[in-house]
Amino acid sequence: NGGVCGRRAFFGRFILRSFGIPTTARPSKGHGALCHWTPHDGWVVNLGGGWGAGWTNTVYRNDLDFLSTTLARQVQDAYRSVKRAQWIGDVMGERRVYGSRESNGPVGFWNGLSLKIQQDIIDNKLPKPPTKAEQKAAEVKKNKQTKVNNRAEIIINYPDGRIYIPAVVLKSKSKDVAVMTSLGDDNIGVGKQQIYLPSFASQGQTVLRGGT
Repeated sequence: NGGVCGRRAFFGRFILRSFGIPTTARPSKGHGALCHWTPHDGWVVNLGGGWGAGWTNTVYRNDLDFLSTTLARQVQDAYRSVKRAQWIGDVMGERRVYGSRESNGPVGFWNGLSLKIQQDIIDNKLPKPPTKAEQKAAEVKKNKQTKVNNRAEIIINYPDGRIYIPAVVLKSKSKDVAVMTSLGDDNIGVGKQQIYLPSFASQGQTVLRGGT
């Protein structure tokens, strides 16, 4: 079957790295998974339970410690104080501690201070997530804009000879052809739909069947 969780996580990381997307293993007990970075949501988990269900193969053994660090690093100016406290701890001979969930012994003063500063950044300096009402309003606005884009019956003739024909201009009433939502082209601002032709069995000299 091509492998189960472990192989899926391994090849998932391989593919993500091929596209330059930061990723690392995020396994849990008896299960292989991964996490990767996204521009809008930060680090997210794939193929496994949410944050708190596993660990990472990094110095941040607990996955929540890894997540906490990535969140605090978003406020770069404030995060320098976290690093300074860690560096002083190194000079003082303290054991480096990377997260509040480590259980490898006592935490030195400066490393403990670095964790407190990091948590303060997360609690007080990160942008507040939108409320449910704000999320709903944004979703309604997006849906309205999508409907406007989907209704745009604009055929574009490009200078190089290409012709852009949005799927929405299709007038066929055939039950075999469906117009479905797609990613579209945000640069053009129209379309956002695609024509779907169902699968069919080739018979005789048939080369292509398009809803006939």
